[in-house]
Amino acid sequence: MSKISGHVSGHPRGHYGMFGEANPAIVLSLNDGGALREAKLWSGGHTLTIFRDTSIYKEAPGDINTPPGTYKQMAEYWYPQLKAKWVLNPADHYTITNEQGGQDIQSIRNLVAYEKEVMRLANQDGLSVGILNLAGGTPENLQVWKDEFVPFIEEAFEGGNIYGRHAYEGNWDRVYVEAQYLRDNGLGYGGLAVTEWGFDGGYGQIHTVDGITQQDEEYWAHSNIIGFCIWELGTTEFNANWDHLIPQIVPWMEAHPTDKWQAGIPIGNKSRSEFLWDESVKEQIGRGIPLNPAAGLQQEIARVDKNVVHREITPVYNGEGYTIQAGEHLQGLSPREVFVYQPGQPIWSFFEPTPTPTDPLDGFQIGAPFRVPFVQTSSYGVPRDYDGDGVYDDLHEGSDNDIIGGAADSKESVICGVDGTVVSAKLSSSAYAWRVIIQTQYNGYDIFLWYAHMDKLYVVTGQQVRKGDYLGELGDTGGPWNEHVHINMQVPGLGSSDPRFVIPDTVDPHEYMSLQPVASPKQDLAAYLFPKVGNYGDIVILANNWGQGDERQQLQRDGNVSYVTKNQLWEKRLITPSFISLVLDISRGGGEFYTVQGNWLPKMMAPGETFSRVEIVSVYTFDCNLVQTYTWASDIIFAEQFNSKVINGHNLSNVGRFLWKLNGAVEEEYWYVEGLGLVQWLAKDGRKSHITELIPVGSQENNQRQGAPCGF
Repeated sequence: MSKISGHVSGHPRGHYGMFGEANPAIVLSLNDGGALREAKLWSGGHTLTIFRDTSIYKEAPGDINTPPGTYKQMAEYWYPQLKAKWVLNPADHYTITNEQGGQDIQSIRNLVAYEKEVMRLANQDGLSVGILNLAGGTPENLQVWKDEFVPFIEEAFEGGNIYGRHAYEGNWDRVYVEAQYLRDNGLGYGGLAVTEWGFDGGYGQIHTVDGITQQDEEYWAHSNIIGFCIWELGTTEFNANWDHLIPQIVPWMEAHPTDKWQAGIPIGNKSRSEFLWDESVKEQIGRGIPLNPAAGLQQEIARVDKNVVHREITPVYNGEGYTIQAGEHLQGLSPREVFVYQPGQPIWSFFEPTPTPTDPLDGFQIGAPFRVPFVQTSSYGVPRDYDGDGVYDDLHEGSDNDIIGGAADSKESVICGVDGTVVSAKLSSSAYAWRVIIQTQYNGYDIFLWYAHMDKLYVVTGQQVRKGDYLGELGDTGGPWNEHVHINMQVPGLGSSDPRFVIPDTVDPHEYMSLQPVASPKQDLAAYLFPKVGNYGDIVILANNWGQGDERQQLQRDGNVSYVTKNQLWEKRLITPSFISLVLDISRGGGEFYTVQGNWLPKMMAPGETFSRVEIVSVYTFDCNLVQTYTWASDIIFAEQFNSKVINGHNLSNVGRFLWKLNGAVEEEYWYVEGLGLVQWLAKDGRKSHITELIPVGSQENNQRQGAPCGF
């Protein structure tokens, strides 16, 4: 697998597009996240992205050698500045310091203490970091690295962060030694990213295709090295540009894909089905399982030959199931073939489990975790090797589920399956990563449902939730796997006491789960544009809205007309039984206003629906001169609806999230609240605003609307 990666200078030029489309293992961008967004787009989400900021400070903080005890104050000072840059440049990981070197033990300990505190603050905000980013070959004393850095690296890995270091000609071997040491000491599950790599200081003129590909092959031997970022693509002050080599490197990358399961066919000199069959044979022989080459299993493997295949083998012996998972996102074909061996018979037959007749939970049902078609991708009780010793002596304590046909980063929401209380919602230090635990009851039993591996959470500890509420965004956090939600069902006093399960008291959640996607009822969108009661709503203060300072927004109603007032300016919408139309907006700014012909949104819409619209916009000056008229088409997606949601510290009811797409790409995201209107928005370019204050109607004067211009 190719681990060729790129360290790019801001938003690069030249052959960067060709490089990005070849799915590099990592793209690390310096000070400008544009290249990272493109890398994610081109690779379908497979390329890991790292943002490195040097505008706050170029090297590690200059006062890193200050006396011990000041690291917390330093972190509290620097982190808000770092975070402000990070959120404008979305990435998988963010570096904290840059190029720390030296051998002074106190300096090293201060650095670790400082980075540890920044990491804690970042992880608390849902951001993952790349720690250390050490200069090549430092510290020179390997024992110092083991004693001072490895405990910190272990803590970082447990939180889903990665470890970064540089490697240049003359100290390449140091990376191999560190990678091997981490694997030998049970830390091979974490990622080591070579964040700068090159010959003789990285100068591109010295780089050669043979040198790069040779290094690539050497990195393949180290499973925990996730990529080496060649310094540096793009014109920089260091003149370290290797752009001229990309057309020669790309064929190598395409012939050695980062993900072997995306590899072209044939794989080596084998077809895909031959490759899978050989792999399954190896699995069975390694576990001492009898193999029947004439069995129907081989034909079943051939059936999935046209899909990307992620192999998951389970033993078949004395009634245990033998499984194959087909399709990275389970596209179209039956995703799981389960067989049971019948002693004395020459064939394999489908295995259908017999339900337990005396189940005290009979009648209990968990709602489907998605509103779109989905499938179980890994079942409860299958053998696992959680401790990495090569022995499958653990059991899968839950059920993994994924949507059918989803993108690599689908943004699909995970839906609550029961009415209950959120007893825990946090980033776990275990492989569950972002997870939620919900407590409910049935027939006298406490039931705890765990939902894990999410990319983000929408609920908080202590919150009451109902079946159908959104819990978080489907993700892949916690390990190197595709998107899925892992669901545990704990029932104290009833669940399994088998010590091979890492969680006690578990039962198979899939036996109680509805397989029908959750139907989303249509919502009346007028609720987001009219005050709850009367003609005036509560006043929302939006922070620095569109860069024009804080805005005092209030919904006002006049019959079937909604006014979204913004201080004295406003937008006017006509609400009919079928549609909502934006007819006039005098808040455009620049001495202009505009009128609109066409429907803005349907009045009734269900979460998940998309409305495609065509509008004719006429722009005027306030002295009534027509500036221009144009027609544009765009899409509005009603992405999600929440019964309640906390936004910037405000607990809000009936919240809708909308996405605005132009030319097929999401440009802006809007959050509306019943009776309040817009409370938060985010733009693709990083601009945003959100509610900072909520003023009850009547406690201050209502917004006074400026008169309509030009007789409109």
